Amino acid sequence: KIKRLEAEIDRAQERRDEIGYDPAADDPRTSKTYRELGVRIENMEDKLDTLRQQREELGAKDAAKELNKN
Repeated sequence: KIKRLEAEIDRAQERRDEIGYDPAADDPRTSKTYRELGVRIENMEDKLDTLRQQREELGAKDAAKELNKN
């Protein structure tokens, strides 16, 4: 899941970079799409942080179980 989400974030960032944003152009469609991609990227980064935290917690639990076996 983490690898797929990282790839999705990269694609969204590339798309946002392609669109670019020039406040002087004041094209509402471009600025809306740019903002929406920004929000989407932030949401995906939050999910990625959560997944990484869960992975660390699971790793710590597994390590504790191994110590208890010995």
